[in-house]
Parts: sequence; structure tokens; C-alpha cells
Amino acid sequence: MYRFAERYIRGNGHSKDQINNDRKQLLTTGKKVLLGLLFSVMVVCLSVFATLKVNTTSADNLDLKLLNNWKNVLAGKKGQDFNFNIGMRNDFRMQDCKGTNFKQTFPDIDYAFFGYNILRGYPLSNGHDPGFTFPIFKTDYSEGRKTSDCRYSIPHGLVVVPDVSCITSFTSSTARNKYEFSKSLSYTAHAKGGGFFGVSFSASYGYKTSTSEMSAGENVKILTTAKCIYYYTELIRENLPRFTEQFLTWVRKLDKSDDQQTYLDFFHRYGTHYPTYTTFGARLTYEHTMKSSDYQKKTEKGTNIAVQASYSGLFSVSGGFNMDTNQKKAISEFSSSVTTRTVTVGAPPPSNGDAMTWSSSVKESPVPMQYELSPMHTLFTDKYMKNLGVNHKKIAERMKNATTDYCKYLLKRGIVDSCDPLKPGLMLEYTSLAYFYNNVPVKSVSECIELCENEKDCIAMSYCTECSTIYNSFHVCYMYNPKNNPKGMIGNSKLGSQRWDSVIFTFKIEYYLQLDKTSIRGISRLPAAKSMRVTDSAECKWLCIRDSYCVAYTFCKCPKKKNKCLTYAEHRIHGLKNDKESTTVFITRNRRHLLVKPPWKNNN
Repeated sequence: MYRFAERYIRGNGHSKDQINNDRKQLLTTGKKVLLGLLFSVMVVCLSVFATLKVNTTSADNLDLKLLNNWKNVLAGKKGQDFNFNIGMRNDFRMQDCKGTNFKQTFPDIDYAFFGYNILRGYPLSNGHDPGFTFPIFKTDYSEGRKTSDCRYSIPHGLVVVPDVSCITSFTSSTARNKYEFSKSLSYTAHAKGGGFFGVSFSASYGYKTSTSEMSAGENVKILTTAKCIYYYTELIRENLPRFTEQFLTWVRKLDKSDDQQTYLDFFHRYGTHYPTYTTFGARLTYEHTMKSSDYQKKTEKGTNIAVQASYSGLFSVSGGFNMDTNQKKAISEFSSSVTTRTVTVGAPPPSNGDAMTWSSSVKESPVPMQYELSPMHTLFTDKYMKNLGVNHKKIAERMKNATTDYCKYLLKRGIVDSCDPLKPGLMLEYTSLAYFYNNVPVKSVSECIELCENEKDCIAMSYCTECSTIYNSFHVCYMYNPKNNPKGMIGNSKLGSQRWDSVIFTFKIEYYLQLDKTSIRGISRLPAAKSMRVTDSAECKWLCIRDSYCVAYTFCKCPKKKNKCLTYAEHRIHGLKNDKESTTVFITRNRRHLLVKPPWKNNN
């Protein structure tokens, strides 16, 4: 650079002294530039060092700080707080609890504060469950509550716990009627009380569509599910979240009104229940539909349909990786006998079936996948509404009474098909059965019902609901199936001090279930004049088969009795009684393969 400048100066005719002076000026300017650069570098280095010094506690001064603090404590002075980390990983998620830095919030936590309509809800809906309504509680972060590791902010009145657990293996359950299907759904949306037992989900379109395929007894449903959990929430009952202003407006409206319609409108807006425990994550469900005849054949051959369905689910997300030949064969047999609907709630599993990949995608947008619900009227107590200035006890009482009216209101509008509670089978009061094939100790009649329902061979059960502890039958479940006992089955009426109740699981009847020396206590559907003309048991059976409401008939081989044939609808059967001259037959609901022509025409 200097030589170039010198040539330039000489080229312009400058003298030797002028050239020397110019050369000195150039050297002075260069030195100043270099010194400026060095000074700038030193300033940057000092700034970086100062920053590190502030953020990192010096190991050389740590003992001195501890010593000074102990001196202050011994002198009765308040010690100076200071923080230091030992072995902490360099992770942005491990945050300083005392720092003012921004805390993360749990995504989509709003659902934990919503109401839930148990009649309109349907957990197997794709995406959003239609049962969730409007917010009851405020999402309030003003208290500055956070998780113990200081990574997340927590709203008032809620316990929130991260619980990442993703399992790409599938579990399966089978539903052969509306009762079992509704029970399967209640594992996802479990309602505690509230007066809607047996009619849950009945106002939703998805429930109606699925159960219509089962109503005639022609199909069964197999539900195959995989889950990925991200976190769960639970309401703090001792310190509930604060109510929203809109909800309080409705509370005051209920307080001022005695009109039943106001309560029905409240149910429509805020629901019949509210979630107390909610699991957030993702769920993948395959809803398989299989013909009842195929299901019967497979189970009689000893095929475990639930296992086949689980294999099928795993194959769908992993492409059969690590599956042996027998498993693939079982999947092929199962897939050829079902139609399948896929239900995705939240992020679906990855195509490679990897649980870790699934969990990382779920955390971006977890949704409610399982929830426990409490009745809405339990909010209207002294504990939660004492200071609101409303007659919450009156509101709670009227709300309890309005639950039945709400179902009837929807029934009149054609939104639900029935308000009658679902039953596991034909309930027979004050009735015992004879010739059991197995007896098992249980604690309650509901446990006996569930035990028999899940037992493949059990077609009926009896339980003594009012037996003393001195009897051998106390807390014992008796199970029946004529195929498992050569004596068959007989019904007896139990109207004495020991009350017995029985259940016949009519959906398990393949063709007919015959009870000898037994008649029905109930009201016959067959007019007396028509009953008198029937003289043959085959004709009596044909009349019952042709009547879509008839579930059982009784034929009496008694010469002195005029009405020998009696047919019964399910809701008109109260129980059974012993009758040596009569035979009672229960008929399967799936009647396509049964007799369709009158018996007297078969001889032509």
C-alpha cells in the first residue's frame, strides 16, 4: 500500500522531502487503525467474559460466599440468597425456578374446564368429542403456579402432571349389543351418577349409526385401541377453579326461574356433567363390524377374536414388521370377515409403529382421550357457591329432577330413540334357575352379571340378593347353560324371605333356549281369541318368530286349559315360575335363519 502511494506521489512531481513527510503521515494513520482494531477486540472479549461471570458462579468465590452467609446467620442477620448448579445439564427445559423467564403451558388444557353432555357425547367421534360444551371454569394463571421442575405454568384449581406413555400395541373388546357397546364407551367417558344411566351417548349421531347395526342381533362390534398419553389433569375439589362470568350469569338465571325449560336449556349449553379427571394425548381405534353368525362360528372353533383384532391393529401401523406367519394368517382371516372404520383422536401413530416418534408428535396437540365425569348438580353446594348469593340447594334439587325430563325432552324432538335404561339381558325378578354348571363367590349382583356376561359358556345367572350369611348361597353367583348340564334349565319363582334375581343374556342365544317345566310371569302379547285357536307348539313358535317384539313363548300341554300358547315382549316379562305342564322357549334376536313359513305349509 505504501509503495503504491509513493509511486502515486512521485508520479505527481512531489519533492523528496514531501515524499518523506507523506510517508510518515501514512505510517501514523496505519498505526492508529491497528490500535483501534485491537481495542475493539479487547472490548468484545471483556463483554463476553463479564456476561459469563454474571451467569456462572465462580468456584473460587463459592467457599467465601458460604462463609459470609454463615457469618451473617450467626450474627442474627439475614443471609444473602445465591444460587448455584452442580451437574445440571445444558437443557432449555430445565428452568430456574426463581427466574422470571417465560414458562410453558400445557397445550389444549382448556378442555379440562369445559362442561360435558353425556347424552350428546360420543368418544368414538373422529376428532372433537361432541359432548364437550362451554367453559364452566376460568383458565387463570395469575397465581404463578408451576410444576415442580419449573418447566410449565399451571392454572388455578388444577393438578397437572406430565405422563408420557405411548404403546403401539392394541387392546380389543367385543360388544354384542347396545349395553356392551355403551359400556365400552364408558371406559373413555366414565360418568359417575347423574341420573342418565343406560342412556349415555344416545343422542349422538355416531352412537345411533353404530348401534343400529347391532339392534337386530345380526352384527357384533370389536373395538381395537392403541393409546398415547401426554399428561393428565385433576380438579382440586378443596379449591376449585373460579367460575366464568357467563356460567355465573346462567346460575343467577336458574336461581330466578322455576321454569323447567330453563334447566333444559342450561343442560344444552353447559352439559349434564363436568370432567374431574382428564387424560390428554392421542388414541387410535379401529371399529370392526362382524356378522353374528361368523362370530359364533369362530368362537365355537376356539378362535380368540380379540387377539386377532389386536394383531390386525398392530399390522395396520407397522406393516407386519416382526410378525410371524401364524400371526399374519390370523390377521388375514380376521380382515376378510369384518368391515372396519378408523377413528383417530389426536395425532395418529407413525407408519413405522415407533412409540417414541408417536409421543413427539402427540405433544404438539394433545386432546382429551379419557375422562371421568361428575354430575353438574354437585357443583351447587355450600362448598362452591356459598358466597354467590343464590339458593344453590334449590337449584341442585331441581337439576336432579330435570335429568329425566331432559331425556324426555330430547325424545319428543326425535333426538333420542328411548329413555329406558339399557340392560345386560332379560332381567327376571324374584326368580331362580335350577341346574347350574358353575358357581363362583362374588360380592354383588352386578359383579355376578359382569362375570356371566364375560364367560363364553354362561347364558344365564342367578344371585340371591337377600340371603342371610347362614346360607351357602350368600354372595355366590350361579351360572347356567343347558349344553353344560344334561338336566337342562328350569325356572322357579322365589317370593319368600330369600329374594333371588336372575338374568338371561338373550344376545348369547344362538337359536333357542328351552326351559322345561317353566312358564312366564307376565302379560302375553297374543290376544285370547287367537291363543285359543293354537293347539300345536310349532304354530306357537312360528307366531313368536313372526312377531318382531316377541322374545319368548310358553306352550302348555294341558287339556283343560283354553289358552295354551302365550307370547311375550321383553318389557312384559316379570319373572319365571315352575309349571310342570308348560315349556318356555326364548328366541334369538337374529331371526333371518329361523323358520319363515307356517309349519302347516311345510307338509305341502
